[in-house]
Order: sequence, then structure tokens, then C-alpha cells
Amino acid sequence: MKKRPDGFWHITSIPFEVRNQPYEFKTKFGEVQREYSKVSFDKEKAFKGQAEFVSMGHPLLEGCIEKIFARYRQTAGEGATFIDPEGRRDGVIWFCEAEIKDGSNDIAGKRLFTIYQNVKDGQRAFSLINPAILWDLKPLSLQDASSEKGRLGDEGFHLGVSDMDAIKSFVITQGL
Repeated sequence: MKKRPDGFWHITSIPFEVRNQPYEFKTKFGEVQREYSKVSFDKEKAFKGQAEFVSMGHPLLEGCIEKIFARYRQTAGEGATFIDPEGRRDGVIWFCEAEIKDGSNDIAGKRLFTIYQNVKDGQRAFSLINPAILWDLKPLSLQDASSEKGRLGDEGFHLGVSDMDAIKSFVITQGL
């Protein structure tokens, strides 16, 4: 990917594994091209400069997302662990996607909810928070992981069915 003199991007080559999509993908999003000569990720700039606007729903972005999910689905399912370097929060942050379907069972809307679950002193209280909090946290290193395991004990933080039900109930009652 190269920056053009006019401020747009030139994507010189798209890997075959991103372009090689099944028929269902192509009918939904379109064909991923071998190259994109004038691209912008800013809608207004793209339309003013007659460039290709790449965002959610564009075949290139959707193709990249598909390949990332295919490659890392199992790892992503394990979740990620972060620490609060300022020590303000001690708990779990849940990212929950909720969707509403219309009478035809088509998705009419989606929303991302970010729920903080305080685990300090066994409270396990929930609150809605801004998803941008992730920018303030840092990924847990292997060294930090061993000290966290010692702090949490051998059992660590485990969820039961009642915890998942409580999270769903909180999103429905407080988020919608």
C-alpha cells in the first residue's frame, strides 16, 4: 500500500487468499479486485476526489475480515487479557453485540454494548462503559500473566451459566 501525492492510497496487490472468496461472499459484497489505484477510508474525501471508499461492506475490507476470522477464530474465541496500568479498574470488560430482527427475520439493527464487571471484593457488579476504554488498557504480557494468576489464585476468573445470564439480562434491562 502506497500513499499517493494527492493524499489517497494505492493498494498495489491484494493477496490471492483475500481475493479467493466463495460465491455467497461475492453475491453479498462483490468481487475483491487485484489492485485498487485510488482508495480512501474517509467517506467525504473519497466522494470529493472520486476515489474508492473502503469501509464496512466493501469487498476488500470484508474479505480481509473473513480471512482474519478464518485464521484466528479459535484464538479470538479464547478472548484477550488486558491490564489497567493506572489501576483504576479491577474486573472484566464484556463486548456484547445485540441485534434486532424485523418480521422477515432480517437484521434491522445492531449495537455494541461494553459492560464492565467489577470483581473486586467479589461484588461482580455491572455497569455500561465506553468501548474506547480499550485504548487506555495494555495487553497482558506473559510476565504480567503469571503475577495476575498469583493474585487471582489458581482458579482465576471463571464464569458460570448464571454469570452469562446476568450479563444478558443487564444488557436487555440497562442497554436497550
